[in-house]
Amino acid sequence: MSENNKKNRGGRPQLSTDEKNIFEVKTYLNKSEKKAFDLHLEKHKLKKSELVKIALLKHLKIREKKQAKLTPEILSFFYEIERTNHSLNQIAKMLNTGLQLNGRQTIEFFKTIAELKKNNQAIKNKLS
Repeated sequence: MSENNKKNRGGRPQLSTDEKNIFEVKTYLNKSEKKAFDLHLEKHKLKKSELVKIALLKHLKIREKKQAKLTPEILSFFYEIERTNHSLNQIAKMLNTGLQLNGRQTIEFFKTIAELKKNNQAIKNKLS
């Protein structure tokens, strides 16, 4: 099929093999190697590709920068900070627009302030 007759699929054009930064490497293992490989995966809780990459780089004596994995505790900490920022933005928006608060909105406003104080105290406790 000639280039003129090809249907334009749209989207981003594919990268040429020269431009790609990721390369696929295949390997074959016998049963004992596969068993040892799987045991190592379970022990170290790694993905298959991570384990192969680490082993290869270690064998070739190439050092790779380690990226710290975020623990669930750190992720929940970031979530608390995000919630606090969201609440602060809501309050700032209300105050900047000059909204007059009715009774229900006033109660919600003070609940939000109390929640902010609680979150800030939790953040301070985690930092110290």
